[in-house]
Amino acid sequence: MKKLDLPEADAFVVGSGPNGLSAAVALAHSGHGAGGAGRYRRFLEALLPNRDDLFAEVLAPAHLPKRALAFARFGSWGLRSGRSAAEALFSSERGRALFAGLSAHSMLRLDAPMSAAAGLLGAIGSRW
Repeated sequence: MKKLDLPEADAFVVGSGPNGLSAAVALAHSGHGAGGAGRYRRFLEALLPNRDDLFAEVLAPAHLPKRALAFARFGSWGLRSGRSAAEALFSSERGRALFAGLSAHSMLRLDAPMSAAAGLLGAIGSRW
């Protein structure tokens, strides 16, 4: 692993190549979530094992989901605003900022309902 060579990004750990960390794991296991990392880690532990199925469920047209519990867990957080989810999942400014950056990919305002869904999908599915 390497660290970005920027003064404000020194704690943002970045993996390289096929061994890169997912954004979800990087957020959960780094200092980004100090105080809130436990809640985020528990959330991820429920979703990461089924992430391929979850993507298929979330991105499919309206239907009855096969993995209803994972879908409901995702939805309970995904329906929130990116700001609300970041504040609830992380107590550190860096954790909140990184999650807000992921949520910004929704192209909605961070205080808009469902903007957290993009952040969650980005964290669960991305490779750094």
